[in-house]
Amino acid sequence: MVTSLGRRRVKKADINEEVEFGKAIISADDSQFLCTFCGCDLQSEDQARKHVVGWKHFRRARMVSSALACPSFDASASSVVGRIVAIGDCHGGRTCSLLLPQRTRSAFHGGSIYSRTCRDGGRQLPSLMSALRHQDLDHVCDGKWLVAIWSYGEIDVRCHASRWSGNGVGQEECEGGTALSLARAYVCAVLHEAEAAACAARAYQRGSGAASEARVYSIILAVPPASAGRNNDRAPFVGELIDRVAATKELNAALSEACREAGAGEALVFTGEDTWNFAMTSHQQHDGQLKVTAATSGPDNVAAVPGSLNADLSDGHVHVRSDLCGPVHSRLRDLLIRGLGLVA
Repeated sequence: MVTSLGRRRVKKADINEEVEFGKAIISADDSQFLCTFCGCDLQSEDQARKHVVGWKHFRRARMVSSALACPSFDASASSVVGRIVAIGDCHGGRTCSLLLPQRTRSAFHGGSIYSRTCRDGGRQLPSLMSALRHQDLDHVCDGKWLVAIWSYGEIDVRCHASRWSGNGVGQEECEGGTALSLARAYVCAVLHEAEAAACAARAYQRGSGAASEARVYSIILAVPPASAGRNNDRAPFVGELIDRVAATKELNAALSEACREAGAGEALVFTGEDTWNFAMTSHQQHDGQLKVTAATSGPDNVAAVPGSLNADLSDGHVHVRSDLCGPVHSRLRDLLIRGLGLVA
């Protein structure tokens, strides 16, 4: 077996079976073993030892060490959360697909907040129910939560910021052409989708004889840092990076305000304006002078702007590398622990 650890290739011979077995495996007797990292039951010591040197366990252990996974959270959440759906643009799926193994589904539906909530005749937010299968409904109609993590906004910054940023007025306005009006429309649409999903699940529940109806918990993921990565002809960079950084900050502040205004209690939360701070280029004081922590914000030697995506954490385009999104996972777990009453 050959697998990877960061950028280095790791061979099976590099894995110490005794160390991994001692760290991960607990047993009640000689016939029942549990891997605390993966949450799987194993029927013999020989099977357990083969498991801890296998690729799946190694990948899971790496996730735990990078904060992409938390076995204690997984055990607590599995009894309360029926399904997590990361829905929207590619940032949601890349960031959240490993949040709760076996329970998280990614549903990619591209576009922007503007095109899906503000433009006359445009697309609407994708239906939550369209991302679920019948077995998913069986889970969420059994007294467990359906968690929807919504991710939109990066395209609004990359391509359309001139329509709303800085309170600017253009020919194509979004109910006044401000970041707050954009955010309010988005939050309203998210709440509408949550109610529609709950209604559809209630109908399914009546037909299937499920014991309890579904409950929907909505999370809006903050817009990730603006980037100067590879250009995409279908969604090109518009404007200077420094302006897109300012627009990202403006839109995240507006999303925070719109979620507070909605007054939806614990059924709707925003991850926070500082969600992606760990992935941003920033100023540091050194020898009495301010210096930028990263030399570039993309592969084309574009001068870094404080608040833009740190090139060292980027996939070379506009995304934070999935294996470095541990801080976002930690934040999402905290929100779920507080919002759903999980035991930490």
